[in-house]
Amino acid sequence: MLVKDVMNGNPVYVEVPSNRRTVLSVLLKNEVSSAPVIRRGKNTLAGIISINELMSKSETDQTALLMNNRPPKIRPKDPIQKAAKAIVKSGFRAVPVVDDEGKLVGIVSVEDLLSRIESESLLSDSIDNYLAERFASAWMGTPIAIGYKIMKYAASDTIMLLDDSGKASGFLMEFDFLRELEEEYSSSKSLIQASSEGEDWDWSVAPVLYMGEKSLTFPNKRLSDLEARRLPVVPSGTPVRQAVQEMLKNNSPQVAVGNEKEIDGLVFDIDLVKNLIIP
Repeated sequence: MLVKDVMNGNPVYVEVPSNRRTVLSVLLKNEVSSAPVIRRGKNTLAGIISINELMSKSETDQTALLMNNRPPKIRPKDPIQKAAKAIVKSGFRAVPVVDDEGKLVGIVSVEDLLSRIESESLLSDSIDNYLAERFASAWMGTPIAIGYKIMKYAASDTIMLLDDSGKASGFLMEFDFLRELEEEYSSSKSLIQASSEGEDWDWSVAPVLYMGEKSLTFPNKRLSDLEARRLPVVPSGTPVRQAVQEMLKNNSPQVAVGNEKEIDGLVFDIDLVKNLIIP
């Protein structure tokens, strides 16, 4: 199967020149964690931008300075295994598809690949064999800023929420945090002094130059203040095929294995996509 058979031909994208506010609007409106960046008027791929870039460069405003200017990219006639490799290697949940002139013609996401798994041996395998070795979780009373750091330290795109009894109570994704971001304006002052020399009537001028900058911050809220997403759960021993159906039906990048009272672990869609890669 080729990339052109699975790609989305109407990709969400950002143009340059533009600014951080535009990027935030696009990501939030479409509920995506990243988007290709194209040159305005040319439609050629210039880069890719994600929530990670926005947060790691929170004091930068211009998209051209925020974006990753060496984006992963694939062609329509590439095999889907190449798309899977590009996603796994880059860490982005979607990779741009370009034509021979470098123009953006589509995008392939983890979800696109997940829905096209054809390996019968994989689909009939037990979901227990794909439990993640680690995942992010936090008590619902945790401050938003700390919850986001926990998620990032675990190198995860999601975080599972635990109630007061330690029971799983839904999860949050990166753009759920993105909705809470606030712009904080800070300023500093610099004294610029000029004076004459050697006279009793010397005068001096000391104008003050104020410099300001905006940065992204999280408000003083708890994870419980955010709207948690439903965590789909399948019993131990469930075939991969059924677990994938649960992920796609719930628009979830993960599925819990166990029952409503106690879960054994999580399985992420990206780990299933890795099995598309030919050794």
